[in-house]
Amino acid sequence: MKKERIIVEHQSLADITELPRQLMHYIDRVFTPDDVLITRTLYDLGNNTQQIAYVIQRCQSLGMTLLFLNDLGRNILELNISLTEMLSQLKTIEDNYEKMKLDRRHARALQQGKILGRPEGSVYKKAIYEMRCKGYKQREVAKHFNISLSTVKRHWKKRLFE
Repeated sequence: MKKERIIVEHQSLADITELPRQLMHYIDRVFTPDDVLITRTLYDLGNNTQQIAYVIQRCQSLGMTLLFLNDLGRNILELNISLTEMLSQLKTIEDNYEKMKLDRRHARALQQGKILGRPEGSVYKKAIYEMRCKGYKQREVAKHFNISLSTVKRHWKKRLFE
């Protein structure tokens, strides 16, 4: 029987919350137990640890072999790869996924015209500055406005129009 070679395309960043559609199609409908899935890294199996673990579990349940291009002698499903190495790779992928989510959220907020960063917090900024100029102490200012001393300290050395 002639073996067919299938190349699974890389998933776009827009679909990072979904399982890799093309790969899942082949795992569910095309691959058989004697097939070998060759990939460069765990990154190619999904965009976060849950997706990668699911794809590995599906391959294992089919009885497929999963190999890395950089080390064709290692079969992840025969446990030739150390568990700590796999967990380390999964942790790295999860960290990168979180960074990617933050970058996407940041870009989306900029497109919507939202102001980024911490909002201006204290309505007392001007009053604290004026009382400081009059010679009041930090504790007296905090008591006068019934606010915490840390709020007064945060605005104490700032100039009004910084």
